[in-house]
Amino acid sequence: MTVDLDVPQGTRLHLLAGEWFPSPGQPADRDELVTVVAVYRQEIAGMVWVKGHVCGHGVPECGAGACWEHQAVTAAIRANLDGSR
Repeated sequence: MTVDLDVPQGTRLHLLAGEWFPSPGQPADRDELVTVVAVYRQEIAGMVWVKGHVCGHGVPECGAGACWEHQAVTAAIRANLDGSR
């Protein structure tokens, strides 16, 4: 299902432990601050793929297009966008 979710490039998402998945079905055990490159609008089981950087604040200097790509809970992304975080 495609979701109505517009996350501009450069947006910072504070994802809490359990809101993103380093492997399918395995929730993360730590929080992560992600600078968004892209958020895919195809939602699967309440989650979308997020591609971004965790290598630093501001302009990432890791030399890659993105150094972080994982599934994240759509509700967590919305909480970031609506100012709850």
